[in-house]
Amino acid sequence: RFGGWTKTEHSKLLEGLHGSKKESKNPYHLIHAAAKATKFHRSETVANSPNKLRKDFLFAFKVLKDGSNFTPASSLPANSNRRRVNFCSTFLYSFVTIDNGDGSSKSDFSLHEVIGNDQIVRSRTSFTWTAPSCSVIYTELSAMLMEQNESMISAPAQMQRAPSTCNTSTENLEDLQYLTVKLAEISPLKQKYLKGAISARMKNDTPAPQAGEDVVDYLYRRAQRIVSVDAMDTSHKQEVGSKRKGGKRSGGKSKKKNDMSIFEQRDEELRRDKECDNDDEAAVEETDAANVNKATDEEVFRDPDEVIEEVQPLVKKKRIRPNKELGDFTHTQVKSCGTITCTCGHFSFWRWCEHCVFVEVLHFQKYPTSSSVTAASDQWHVIRNKFLQVMKETYIGNN
Repeated sequence: RFGGWTKTEHSKLLEGLHGSKKESKNPYHLIHAAAKATKFHRSETVANSPNKLRKDFLFAFKVLKDGSNFTPASSLPANSNRRRVNFCSTFLYSFVTIDNGDGSSKSDFSLHEVIGNDQIVRSRTSFTWTAPSCSVIYTELSAMLMEQNESMISAPAQMQRAPSTCNTSTENLEDLQYLTVKLAEISPLKQKYLKGAISARMKNDTPAPQAGEDVVDYLYRRAQRIVSVDAMDTSHKQEVGSKRKGGKRSGGKSKKKNDMSIFEQRDEELRRDKECDNDDEAAVEETDAANVNKATDEEVFRDPDEVIEEVQPLVKKKRIRPNKELGDFTHTQVKSCGTITCTCGHFSFWRWCEHCVFVEVLHFQKYPTSSSVTAASDQWHVIRNKFLQVMKETYIGNN
């Protein structure tokens, strides 16, 4: 239903535009249409008082209760046979930036030092909690494991046949269930390496398009959409630009355009645009050949003492993207007045999200009272203190 409203608004925006067929593929008009449809048709839903008990956010309370019962590896006996399991990666690989009040900020803080700190609550200090998306965590983990596999070539030939040194299949490095298991088992040293890679990615996450980044990649990085509930089910995985064999569904009939939602039509149009770009490769190759000839002529008259800096090519990692998720990072801002805002897809629509739940419980000590969320036996002040203690013990430092 909402897709139909968005499609109507999209058609109105394209009326009177020159080259409306070409402009219909512009992501700006799609986002503009979705915003207008939300404002006009769902003004009653997005009220000033958000519904904090929507089923979309209830899982956040379960995460807090389960996390409070987590046992860090450092707390286990040295001779324990229990398999090492790491803490929730949303908190483990997140970052905090504190607003100094003069327009500057400082980011050398851990999450447990800020969230739940009574002094920061009393002083009403503003801060921003940056959490990586599932896509960022899985992409960087997959790249780290791929690099580890490539390093196995240095092992002696006899050692390469051992199970512990056998290369992991490339298909496994794109499987969410396999990566989730690996994420729970990586050592503290690899945790630091992974957090460093995520930190570098966060610093380069600017609104400006990056070198070699097309429209689809830009939307994957900067747009915001919540991951699907069935994201771990990879049997139906289909990325933009992928080609389905036969072009048919399980019923044997192709999906007609009228049966597709506005977002599915957008993905299909972006895929076609990407394929059309490949048709221009021949012209690009001719231009490159001309540039090579020109560069060869310049090298003849180049000063031999001139120092030339080599431009490193862009290393583009294969994105491991859970179903429907968009965006690399979510920024949850806690203002001095106590207001909580977030950039995630849930907050953009409902003005409340799971990140707000975490901050409200852990930082402001506002505990749930509804029977749909908590049981009478739940002691939330104990759950909060235990969760903060786990965050402190599992913190990944820079050294």
